Amino acid sequence: MKNMENLISTNQARKFYQEIRSVKKAYQPIAQFLEDEDGNLVTNIRELNVMWSQYFQNLLNCPPPTEDLDDNLQGPAEEEVEPLNFKEIKNAIMRLKNNKASGIDNLPSELWKYGGEALQSRFYNLIKMIWESEQQPVEWYSGVICPIHKKGSRKKCNFAKAYDSIDRSTLYRILTHFKIPQKLVRVVEVATRESRMTVRVGATLTDKFDVVSGLRQGDALSPMLFNLALGHAIIWKVNTLNGGVWLNGQHRVIGYAADLALLGERNQHVINALNCL
Repeated sequence: MKNMENLISTNQARKFYQEIRSVKKAYQPIAQFLEDEDGNLVTNIRELNVMWSQYFQNLLNCPPPTEDLDDNLQGPAEEEVEPLNFKEIKNAIMRLKNNKASGIDNLPSELWKYGGEALQSRFYNLIKMIWESEQQPVEWYSGVICPIHKKGSRKKCNFAKAYDSIDRSTLYRILTHFKIPQKLVRVVEVATRESRMTVRVGATLTDKFDVVSGLRQGDALSPMLFNLALGHAIIWKVNTLNGGVWLNGQHRVIGYAADLALLGERNQHVINALNCL
């Protein structure tokens, strides 16, 4: 308690709340084994790596969509888009949050923020090269998945996914349909078209595997791209269906933050909207 009092009196809020969490949370040992499909315990590290890798490959790779977009959708004509300047890149770097986990390169955001203008200038030159060539370093397509247990049995691979039902080729066409300049669509494609992931299991990493669908969690672009894809589905798909509820106009879906509610006068209307989404 005395340590916590010292932390709060010296305005070390982050460490203060870390201390509270450590006191409130009972000891939870790290699971060193998993159950296979037959309920047998697997303790061999190589077999565990294979199980984690196969689980996330199945979780993150979704089948292609069964319904294609209208081929008659027209996007904007090619137009000139001004590249980012050094000031914009520097401002983006300085907005990075501290004390965040680094990527596969083990370079924390603090390095870019406080490494000086010379380092930031080199980073700007790299971004400029990517903008002009529409290619990025292959290492940027790699990522590490760190499973963190939240609920359920620790003996089972038990994780949910976010952003991973998006078909990427469909997404790029949706961006075009929203009249986003073709240059920006191509740059988005450069950043999202490939993903190679590995899973951290204890002190080891599994073999890398390809992820061919979805958007990367933790990527600053992912929420915006997901919202555009969802907005397209609502505007040009769900809102064309029969049914809905009259609330100062006819509504078939309402949303707040990460939640959506489908509305309909009959059960079938809601089922149709859900299938459409």
